[in-house]
Amino acid sequence: HAARLEVVRSGKLGKVSLAEVAVAHDYHGLVLIRRFLDIGFENAVIRGQSFTSPIVEGRGRAGGPESYRLVDSEQTIATLDFGGKLGVYDFTGDLYFSWIRSRQVLVRGDHGEINNTDVRYLQDYRTPVHTELRRVHAGHGGDLEGHHLKAVLCGDTYVYRNEFIPGRLSDDEIAVAACLARMAEYVDGGPDFYSLAEACQDHYLGLMIQKAVKSGEAVTTETQCWAQS
Repeated sequence: HAARLEVVRSGKLGKVSLAEVAVAHDYHGLVLIRRFLDIGFENAVIRGQSFTSPIVEGRGRAGGPESYRLVDSEQTIATLDFGGKLGVYDFTGDLYFSWIRSRQVLVRGDHGEINNTDVRYLQDYRTPVHTELRRVHAGHGGDLEGHHLKAVLCGDTYVYRNEFIPGRLSDDEIAVAACLARMAEYVDGGPDFYSLAEACQDHYLGLMIQKAVKSGEAVTTETQCWAQS
């Protein structure tokens, strides 16, 4: 996600108007939508629905399944219309552990798009570039640096570098470490990186999605006391 955000910030995609995120629940997914779209505290018209379908029970927090069993999978899909910018929130709880449900991110601008790890953009109106976000790992093929993620490349540009090498950390653990490091910097007088106001806004959007799903009607958000200009 950090690599995708860096591609967006670079301007390669131009002005981003669409972000579809099916990777994380509630405020975790909503902060990605806001940042891909460069949305702060603007209001949105939200429409949502839920859908239940069967799935073979897979892994959970307690580990792997012990037998074959069909269970219900509940999916929530919502659109957030910010006026000229659209966020699409798509989440099912199976995404975190399931072996047969993939995560998806689509970000579209007027000069290009990111589709998961696939990146397309224009150098000029008649010169397309097609590349990908490529993970650079150490520890493969006899490499003796130790097994860890080093960076993410987009073409010949490093769009993410792992600051916690050579720790053998999963992506989620790297994200936790980054949050702890940024919070330490903030406590020491540095800049914030995800303010209480932003967290409140993302949680509020999540609550409004739930309201739209439950009511079956469009919900228009209102400016809250924590909103920053």
